[in-house]
Amino acid sequence: MCYDQVVVGGRIQIGRLSHEITDPIKFTYAEVTQFLSGERQYLVGPLHTKKVALPSEAIGLPPGKEVFAAPEYAGGLTINFPNMTIGLKIRLSGAGLGGSCVIGSDEDPIPLSMTTGTTSPPPPNTPITGVPFTTVGKVGGANVFSATHVDNAFLAPAARGCEQAGVNVDALVNSATGLPSPAGANTVVLDHYIALLPINNL
Repeated sequence: MCYDQVVVGGRIQIGRLSHEITDPIKFTYAEVTQFLSGERQYLVGPLHTKKVALPSEAIGLPPGKEVFAAPEYAGGLTINFPNMTIGLKIRLSGAGLGGSCVIGSDEDPIPLSMTTGTTSPPPPNTPITGVPFTTVGKVGGANVFSATHVDNAFLAPAARGCEQAGVNVDALVNSATGLPSPAGANTVVLDHYIALLPINNL
């Protein structure tokens, strides 16, 4: 099964960083079952979205410049319909940071367990509820569904690899952003459409 997912709204709050999603986030992946072994595998493409601009002081750097945040896939995709898990990392750039400043990593991602049902987070968060899949139509041979996935029970790791002029500024970034942030202090809400197409139709 091939999935073409487009997030069109929602919000992300990680530590003290928060963002209302207004630009689409596009993500394509496929679920493949090996014929002989029955083993399930996932073939995953990159996330496609615009970088989010933040004031440099939002991450503890001197004011007057822009910092850009962009989510990236960090592994761990599984689908247990209607729920899914995925690991993310957020790359911070601009303001002289270079390209190695990330919140999370492939080895230590932001671990999301997304549900269309109701979450059960530790405090201070309280339960939130997603929206089940609804059929909205067809595009070519693909069935298109809408849903809202939520998770507010996950932890967020510290930022790493942040440097300015050769000086490590991880401590400044983490202090300003409240990272690492424990489970129950972060939230993701994703309003999205998913087009499903059986692979043998490709």
